[in-house]
Amino acid sequence: MTTTRHTGRNASGLKPWQTRSAEAPAASDRRAADPTEGTAAAGPGAAAGFGNVDKQAAQALVADVLDAAAEKKAATVSEQVSARNFSKALAGKDAVGLKNGALSIGGKSFNVSAPLQAQLTLLPTTKVTLAAVSAGLSSSQATLVSAGPGAGASHAVRWMLQATGQRHELVRLARTTTLDALVGAMRPDEKKQLRVKDGPLTQMVRGGGVFVVDHLEQADPQILACLTALARGAKTFHHPVSNEPITVNANFRLVLLGDPAKKLPPQLPMACNVIEVSPYTADDHRQLLVEQHGLSTQLASTLAALHESLSEASKNGEIDFGRRFPLAFGQLTAKYLDDPQAKGRLTRFPAGWSPRYVRPATIAAASQYAALARAHGLTPAQLALAWCYSRWFVASTIIGATSVAQLQQNIDAHEVSLSPELLAAVDAIHAKAPNPGQ
Repeated sequence: MTTTRHTGRNASGLKPWQTRSAEAPAASDRRAADPTEGTAAAGPGAAAGFGNVDKQAAQALVADVLDAAAEKKAATVSEQVSARNFSKALAGKDAVGLKNGALSIGGKSFNVSAPLQAQLTLLPTTKVTLAAVSAGLSSSQATLVSAGPGAGASHAVRWMLQATGQRHELVRLARTTTLDALVGAMRPDEKKQLRVKDGPLTQMVRGGGVFVVDHLEQADPQILACLTALARGAKTFHHPVSNEPITVNANFRLVLLGDPAKKLPPQLPMACNVIEVSPYTADDHRQLLVEQHGLSTQLASTLAALHESLSEASKNGEIDFGRRFPLAFGQLTAKYLDDPQAKGRLTRFPAGWSPRYVRPATIAAASQYAALARAHGLTPAQLALAWCYSRWFVASTIIGATSVAQLQQNIDAHEVSLSPELLAAVDAIHAKAPNPGQ
């Protein structure tokens, strides 16, 4: 089942990267810029409340009240219009079609190549996602697709933007993603002068296009604040690094994808059209297996039923998980730190074979864990394996010993006990680099 919630843009509360579309600032903004404005003169009747009130302060107060009333009315009207348009778009979801090389959506038709058409199976939830995003792009209002794992929302949105030929950038957030990664950071140019190179978000803001954020629940407070300002209709984007005021292109659009199980600051959903999409059902999985992978109906039904039972068992805590590569291809043994040419997977195979294990952040984190282990009289491998062996949520640790000596070390590590202080130190390193290979 798919449900929708309609919300309008909230026009109030302009913050660092926002400016008002009107030329004159609000009274509260004027007082922030001029500390002397709106200050009441002290007089005999001032303590009573109304005796000797400064005229500018009274005017500022009235201006604030009028501003608030106007913004509330505008937000109410915007919400009503948005809800009507959004409801209309979703009511027409059955009109979304993909057949014979043509995609029909939002009253428009687009030619789609055969290979691209073959990449999408038009399921009921997919139709709703496409209708919602199409409505949001047409209305210029940000769209928040609230869809957990297994809903196919990210694939559907990316496919639609490609099929309709829209300029876009899709960024999949991780817990380590910073605002600089989206807006751009200082980089040396060809003359070795430091310049701010536009990130994907700034490129879309400046030149127009659709900016898609996947895994919104991973966003840090700075990223959320920036996206909220844009979702609320900021006309000017003040670059957080260069402080350059950038006029938001009229063709800029924002699509956000997030897990409904994770909480977001209320200001962001309030500024978006929100569509909630349920995960695929067993019938959806069966249809996908038949159409996308060419399986027989009987085999597809069996696999879909198995997937459903495994998902349910996982939810109920009836399935434990194993841990592969507990030594991170040898990085957590510190052998490559001690000898970059040490024999192992990372020197035996090409450098691009498994890049996440040779990223600078991965090497830096491995170095910290190695130093911690040695400071406590352990080898780096003992610390990594003992940590996995002692975690209640790891049912099995899948080791990759390539010699009898390594196998013996892996077995011996099972007898290592980690003190609370050592575990706390491990957590501290992890908090700073939770997923360095991302």
